[in-house]
Amino acid sequence: MLRFASMQAAYSPVRHCLERAGLTDEWSTAAKAYAEAVHRVNEGLGLLGTPKYQELKDAAKALRLAANDAANRLDRHKVKHGC
Repeated sequence: MLRFASMQAAYSPVRHCLERAGLTDEWSTAAKAYAEAVHRVNEGLGLLGTPKYQELKDAAKALRLAANDAANRLDRHKVKHGC
């Protein structure tokens, strides 16, 4: 069955919510930064001195908290806005 753009619903709050799109981008960016930080921690395991390794762990923790905060803001928006 073929579908054409003209056959789709005229408006969907999920597709058209700019705030949700922005919050999703923020969460995505924060999650990627956290994943990269965890990768750096894993690469440094056993290779770096304790102070540098701890610095990487602390940075990863801060990025995890930022990603969690971004996810929570997105979740709150979806509940409040219904999108």
